[in-house]
Amino acid sequence: MITLVRLASHCIVVKSFTKASLSQISEELQIKPFDSLSVGQRAHAIAWLCDELVTSKAVTEEIDSNMEDISGLKRDKWELEGKIRE
Repeated sequence: MITLVRLASHCIVVKSFTKASLSQISEELQIKPFDSLSVGQRAHAIAWLCDELVTSKAVTEEIDSNMEDISGLKRDKWELEGKIRE
């Protein structure tokens, strides 16, 4: 189940999507392009895709690995800048 939160006229609207509505969108995407879906269906599909990516172990491991690499590169940069200043 996916929950889409949308701000509409100063109130928050929460809509839950079920697997049944996902399968309907999936069937429609087999016969027509993504752009032809309604705005709600496109939002639903993108929300589902984002949820799948955020909860994917492979994706989160890759993000963590990249964050560690960036931290190491920043540390190396600071060390080099410190040596240059000396």
